Amino acid sequence: MDSAGFGRLFDEQGEFRFGNAPSVFGPAAIEKAVAGFFGSIAGLSHRLIQTWEGQESWVVEGEVTYTRKDGSKLTVPFCDVFRMRGKNVKAWLIFMDVSELYRG
Repeated sequence: MDSAGFGRLFDEQGEFRFGNAPSVFGPAAIEKAVAGFFGSIAGLSHRLIQTWEGQESWVVEGEVTYTRKDGSKLTVPFCDVFRMRGKNVKAWLIFMDVSELYRG
C-alpha cells in the first residue's frame, strides 16, 4: 500500500489501468490515483496462480483479497498485463471486477 513506490515503477509515459476505470498516465498521476484507491481500503493481499513471460511483457493470473474498512474481506480473480520498457513499467493493465468491493 505504498502509492509513492508504486508510481516509481513506471516510466515517464507509463500507463496504469485498473478494471474499467480510465487509464492514468505518468508516475505522478498514477501515484495519486493509487493513493486514492489505497485510502478506500484497509488492506490487500495477492495469491499468484500462474505467470507467462515474454521478451518485454508478462501476464499474471491470480486472486486478490481486499480488506474493507469495516474489516470484511472480498476475494476476486484478476489478470494483469505488464509491458516493460527496460526496468520500468510501460503499461500495467489490470483486468478484474471490483464492483462488489464497495457494495453494502
